[in-house]
Amino acid sequence: QSLATMAQAFAPGRLSDAASWIGHSMLTQSNIATPLQDGSYAGQVTLAGDADQVNLSLVDSTGKVVHSESLGAQKAGDLSFSWDGKDSSGATVANGPLQLVVNASSAGQSVGTTTATWTGIAGIQSPANGGTTQLVTGLGLLTPDAALQLS
Repeated sequence: QSLATMAQAFAPGRLSDAASWIGHSMLTQSNIATPLQDGSYAGQVTLAGDADQVNLSLVDSTGKVVHSESLGAQKAGDLSFSWDGKDSSGATVANGPLQLVVNASSAGQSVGTTTATWTGIAGIQSPANGGTTQLVTGLGLLTPDAALQLS
């Protein structure tokens, strides 16, 4: 049985499929945004209902808001966002993980949201015991099935 598990772990295509993801980015459910290769931050907010006002903030580990933007009224569904990691003068103000905080409301009532962020894939890790291949990302180790989208 152990040999069968090992054979499945090294089945043709399993490692090469995951290895082909190296250097790409994946969208995954998270409220933590990590910088992509170009230093930008990006993700997606899903609104459960229409919102009169949507505000998005990126907060560093000390609790300081390093970027915020008002997205105005938005319809229910997916809403993409991106930020270059720089302030209005062009200086880089973020280069590490940031918490994504979204406030959405309609007629003064909170609108439910879910968040997903893009993170770079730097490598793969495949356990010798035949466990699941994991992707080495800016958010830590993630399984390939955590990818909502790949770019």
